[in-house]
Formats: sequence, structure tokens, C-alpha cells
Amino acid sequence: TQGPVPLLPPSRARAAPSGALCAVTRAWDAPRAQGSGTWVSAALVVVGDVVEPIPRPPLPAAPRALPLRLVARRGRLCAQASKAVREAAALRAREPWSRLLATMATVWEALFALDLLAAVALWIWLGQWAESPQDRAARLAAIASSPQGGAPPAARLQRYTSDGESDSSVEAARAARSSRGGAPSVRAPRKHSVADKLGSMRVNPFVNDTPRLGRYERLKCAIMGVTVAPIRALLVVLLLATAGVASTVLLIGVPKPKGGESKPLPRWRSRLLSAAIATCGRGILFVAGYYWIKTEGALAPAEEAPIIVPNHLSFIEPVYMVAVCGAGAVSRKENASLPLVGASMRAVQCIFVDRRDKQSRSATAAEIARRAAPGSGFPRLVLFPEGTVTNGRAVISFKAGAFGPGRPVQPVAVRFPFRHFDPSYVTAAPGGLALLCRLLCQFVNHMEVSFLPVYRPSAAERADAKLYARNVQKIIARKLDVPVTDHSFDDVQLQLRAQRVGRDPSKAVVEFNKLRKVLDVDRETAEELLAKFMELDDAGSGSVDYKHFRKVMGTEDSEHAGRLFELLDVDDSGDLNFREYLIALSLINADSPEGRRHALRLAFHMISEDGRITQEQLFAILVRAMPDTDRETAAQLFAAADKDKSGFIEVDEFCEWALQYDDKLPLFRQAYFGGMVTPKSVTPAAAAGGAAAAGGAAAGEAGGPA
Repeated sequence: TQGPVPLLPPSRARAAPSGALCAVTRAWDAPRAQGSGTWVSAALVVVGDVVEPIPRPPLPAAPRALPLRLVARRGRLCAQASKAVREAAALRAREPWSRLLATMATVWEALFALDLLAAVALWIWLGQWAESPQDRAARLAAIASSPQGGAPPAARLQRYTSDGESDSSVEAARAARSSRGGAPSVRAPRKHSVADKLGSMRVNPFVNDTPRLGRYERLKCAIMGVTVAPIRALLVVLLLATAGVASTVLLIGVPKPKGGESKPLPRWRSRLLSAAIATCGRGILFVAGYYWIKTEGALAPAEEAPIIVPNHLSFIEPVYMVAVCGAGAVSRKENASLPLVGASMRAVQCIFVDRRDKQSRSATAAEIARRAAPGSGFPRLVLFPEGTVTNGRAVISFKAGAFGPGRPVQPVAVRFPFRHFDPSYVTAAPGGLALLCRLLCQFVNHMEVSFLPVYRPSAAERADAKLYARNVQKIIARKLDVPVTDHSFDDVQLQLRAQRVGRDPSKAVVEFNKLRKVLDVDRETAEELLAKFMELDDAGSGSVDYKHFRKVMGTEDSEHAGRLFELLDVDDSGDLNFREYLIALSLINADSPEGRRHALRLAFHMISEDGRITQEQLFAILVRAMPDTDRETAAQLFAAADKDKSGFIEVDEFCEWALQYDDKLPLFRQAYFGGMVTPKSVTPAAAAGGAAAAGGAAAGEAGGPA
């Protein structure tokens, strides 16, 4: 009779602890739910939380008390209704339906008791997101300090624009950094050196995003770990054994491949094996908590798309691809002899690779092309072109193996929505056994699979497998609404190197393919620099401060050292992470012409404050590298470098001029970068050249006496 009570404005419906909370609170006050709304709605909240996992921000304290306030109001209404019904039943005691009225009153009272229990449970459950007094004070202070009434301050918005940061915010940050022993407050030019153009990583795809274990998750794991999880594990083993036994029986009489080349199985045998593997595989997924797998699109016939290319997140989607799609894969030769699993892998006709064989890569590529050929008779192949697992926050670089044959492929986008547990099996994650235990302790797990339209390559893509791979990578990333990055398996190797010495592997990710395209760096060099970086990072924080940076350079605190630190500290954190450290040393020790040009640009902006060099500054540069340089030689060199006769040397003129004296560059490297120069960059011939040769060459170029 009083109508619905507005609890949350529509604009905050998705910010509530569950997407269904607003609908639930409306149901609480609906007239048709007078007796049963609270406990049914509480069940809907829990089900909605399981079925619809969404990110939750901190919840203000007020909505947490809603269930108790509502149930108190509902209790008064229920008591009034129950009293009225019992009075009506007493007045109509002789009527046949009076007992029905009494029963109805009893039911209402019982439902109110359930209401009370559900409200208390919901109050406790909502406590996970209750805003602490400290968080509330910080939030109110941020709102009060915002000139837009709740929007971020303008200085903070400017800080993340592509054009640069506001002077006031940066200078304040640098002043604070200087007060705690950081780099000097030197205003360095931004977005000019290749270090700035490479930027910082937008996302780290090799970190498991499982939230911190809260009270709810601990309680759930404790209960499920001793009740449901052991039963699930036993059923998984039984299903694996069933698939292995069925595959072994159905493979009786199949000759072993001779000469390393297998033949397709007969159709009847292949169908029986596919049915057995599909039944057991889907059963394993169901037992593991994947009751409903949301699919979009349809699997194309093998004749249209003989190769499936999904993104790779965990050990779950290979089971799905083999079971549901009936596809074979590429695996190590040792896996063929594994108990339970090996027979099933042979049943789906996987391609086994011998990693000890130097010719295995080319042999595998030839086998993929043979099976993908029209009329081969083999089942379709599923190839994970990323070459490793990620957390799904990005689609990393694709290898060209699946695209070498030039045949049409079907891209597949896979995601695992979660709230409490991230099943991605990345390097910076719990071990495989711990990951499996957490997986089996979840009430329900979610998986979404999108079969995208078949991609048919153009003539250019058939000729260039890397171009073909990049285009398919972008299609999958667009479907998942995540960025495309240049991470690769080399990043995983760096993570493993850090993990072996007990360091955080997530700090060793550098987006290696992106750096390799620009810098002269290979994985072996990166691993050596990682070892040196970890020696400097004695605290194990994953970063090096300005004090340790000066130690690397081997120089005292100076304006040039501070400006170089500012140039390399792309994210303005006050420290250098391993990626910034690797970029710095790769730039300074570059050997290729393009790499040396990048190093010269970095040196120019380190030396110049306003983007240009005067004749006096050039003289100081030459004297620092070659002390016997005189002013006449410096004037001749300046005249040769100042092509437009503007009286200043700009960055492009500086690079073109410096590259003419290639044999003298090691001297300048040693003078300005000190200990950051590797021994191979300073050759004896360059060190013995001196200033005379440089001055003579400059004088000859300028037309004066050599």
C-alpha cells in the first residue's frame, strides 16, 4: 500500500554489490511479494552473484543495512496481516475455509522467520564490500577537493594525456622525489627519445589476477576442500582413465607410423574415438564446475577451416577444443607415453614434436601443411599461435606456424569471466596443483567461447605468414575488447630466470618483441642484463632508484645524470624498472645505424635543456670526451654541424653530424654514460684515436687546415 521505496538511483545499479540487487530490492517492496520476497530475493542475489560475475567497487556503508531495515518494515506488515487473518479465522471458525486462513497465517509467520535469517545472512555477505571509515574519509576528501564536483582534478587528468604532463604536477612530484633521495628536479624534454616513444607497458598479460583471499573465499575453500573437491578430483581421474582405456582399445590394430609420417584413421574408428573423447572431455569440464559454457557462433566444417586458432589462457580450453571440436594439437613427443593422457592424444592424432631434434621445427611445419591440405583425411588441428598462456587481458604476438600453409583458419576467442578465482595458468601464478585445487573448490566456473567467421587469407597474406598472423591476432583482440601487444615467449623465459633466483617474475616482463623491433637486443643479452639488474635491486622491489643508477653510471651526482634518469623514467615513478633499465642499456650500447641514431637522440636531450646546442656547449662536450680539443677545432666542428647556419645545432643536425665520426662514438659513450657502456662498445682503436683525428676530419670537411 505504501509503494516501492527507492533504494539506489538507476545510474548506480551496476555499482551495487550485484547486478541484480536493484531488481531484488524492488521485489522486496512489490505487493505481490508480501510474504516471500526477502528470502527468495536473497537467493536471487546469491545466484546472480554466481551467474553474473562483475567487478565490484567498494560499497558505501548505507546499503549494507538495507536488508535489516526492510525486514523490520516487512515484519510489521506481516504481523498486522497475520493478526488480521487469525481474527478473521476466529470469527469464521465454523466456515470450511477458516482452517485455510489459519494455515496461511502460520505460513506467513514462517516466511517472516526465513526473511529475518536471510536478511542477517545478506547483511554479513554485503560486509565484504563495506567501506571502511578510512576509505570513506579519503573518498569524501577527493570529492571535496575536486573542482568538477567529483571528477578527478584537472592536474591528474593532464598527467595521463598523450601530450605530456602539467608543469605543476610534475615539478611537485620531482620535488618530493628529491626530498626522499631521488633524482634532482630537472625538467627533461619528453616524447623525444625512443625511450619515451616505446613508453611503458599498458598491461602485463603474464600475471594471475586472482584477488586476495578474503574471508568468504577462505570459508568456501575450507568447506569445499574437504567435501566436494575430493569427489571432483576422483571423478576427473576416472573420466581420464575411461578416455584412456577407450582410446587404447579402439587403437588396437592401428600400425605405428613409419618414418615419422602418420596416416589418417579409418572413418569408423575415428568416429568412435571422437565420441568417446568428446563424452569424457565434456564430463571432465562439467565435473570441474563448467556446467554451462556460453558459446557464440558455430564451428565451421573441417573442409572450410582445417585449422582452429584460439587464444591460450589455461589448461581448460585445450580440453574443450579436443572434446567439443574433435581437434588434434601439437605436443611434445614425451606426452605420447603419459598414462591416461597419452592414448587420448594419439586418438585425436596429435602431432608429436621431438625437441631434441634440430629439424623438428621444419618437420612440424611440413606436417601441419600436409594435414591442412584439402582431402588429407585428418581431423582439424587446433594451434595456439601465442605459444604460451596469458591472463586474457591482451592478445600477445602470434607465431607464424599455424599460418604458414596459407590455408583458411577459424579464429576462436576464449575468456574466463571470474570474480574470486582466475584460472589462467601463467608464470606469475600459483603452481599447477594449487591452481587445480582452487579450481575444484569453486561452486561454479565460467567459460565463454566465440567461434568467429572463417578467415580466408589474401594473396599478400599467403605470401607473408607474419602479416596473416597479425591480422588474425587483431580480429581475436577486437572480439575480446583487449589490446594487441608485442609480448612473446621470450618474456616468459625472462620470468623463469627471475623465478629461479626467488624474484617476482611479473617484474621481468618487458614486451620483448616490441623492444626487439627497435633496439639491438636479443634474449641472451636481456637475461644477462636481468641478472645485473637483480644484483642492483638488493631489496627485491623490482626497481632501481637514482642512488643505484648513479652507481651503475659510475659518476657522481650531476645535472647530466639527473636529466638522463628523468628521460629513462618514462612513467615518472621515481625509479627505473627492469624494462626501462633494459631500454637504457640497449640504447647506449646499440651497434646498428638506427640504434646509434636513437642513442644519439637520447644523448642530445640529456645534454640540451632547450632542444638545441650552442657552440660553447659543443666545446664542453668535446672536451669531456677528448680533453685535448681546442676552441678552434670546436668552432670548425660546429660550423660543419650547423647546416642551416642558425647558430644552433638541433637534434637531427646533431645526429647526422655525429654519425660521420662513427669511430669516435665509443669515446663519447664512455664519457657520458660511464659504467652503462659494455666493454665491447669501447674498442682499443677508438680509445687511441684522440681528438687530433676528429679535429683533422672536421677541419678538412670545413675547408680549413687539417
